[in-house]
Amino acid sequence: MRVISFKSYEEYREFMIQKFIHKAKRKGAKLENEEFQKRLDERMERVKEFWDERECEKQIADRGSATLSVHRGMFKEDQRKVSKHLDNTRLTESIHVRLDANTYDKLLTFCEQHDMDISQAVRFLIQNS
Repeated sequence: MRVISFKSYEEYREFMIQKFIHKAKRKGAKLENEEFQKRLDERMERVKEFWDERECEKQIADRGSATLSVHRGMFKEDQRKVSKHLDNTRLTESIHVRLDANTYDKLLTFCEQHDMDISQAVRFLIQNS
């Protein structure tokens, strides 16, 4: 996952359209057919639901942007960086942590400042504490 901030729903929607098209091209989909358009429309409905469920408009009003996690599919340079790291170290343990909103905002800010995803940031902070 990668953490990205969006200043509007339109910016997020455009990002998700480009991500969907990128993935479809990789899979060899024909972008001009009706089936593709139908799937894109369905996906955009889910994108809007996701945006609303996460109360992103409220985040924008409060902080000036909505910060969301997106899968790395479009970020090949990040995939290589993570894969290289995983090849050298076996990561076998998993954790789940609940945070209050203020702490989570600090973590997301740290991630953005250091161009890390949440998992990388947590590993970094633990190893350097």
